Amino acid sequence: MQDILMKWLYSGVGMAALTAETVKQTIDKLVDDRKLSVEEGKKIVDEFLNNFQNTETKKTDFEAQVGKIFDKVTKSFGLVPATEVEALQSRIGELEAELAEKKKPAAKKIPVSKTKSESTTK
Repeated sequence: MQDILMKWLYSGVGMAALTAETVKQTIDKLVDDRKLSVEEGKKIVDEFLNNFQNTETKKTDFEAQVGKIFDKVTKSFGLVPATEVEALQSRIGELEAELAEKKKPAAKKIPVSKTKSESTTK
């Protein structure tokens, strides 16, 4: 669930970055076509980039909040993180291997049969 939210968030950031690049290219084209002055174009791009940086800060804050909410939800429902489950599965595998080693039958000793002469001499 958290992975899905993070992917969604990162795709939004990627779209914003793409938008920033598109805005910059559009402003550059308008300046080249002399429909905007260099100062006006620079001002528009700077304002947009400042807003984008604010978005980055908000993204970081949002990630932290999502993480806290996710932790609370998983704890309240008694859910365990996948990493913890994987660690437990690994440990179970190790313990099962140890147990299997201990349960292996020891090498059987073959009794040595006595020869007739040994049994009759006693």
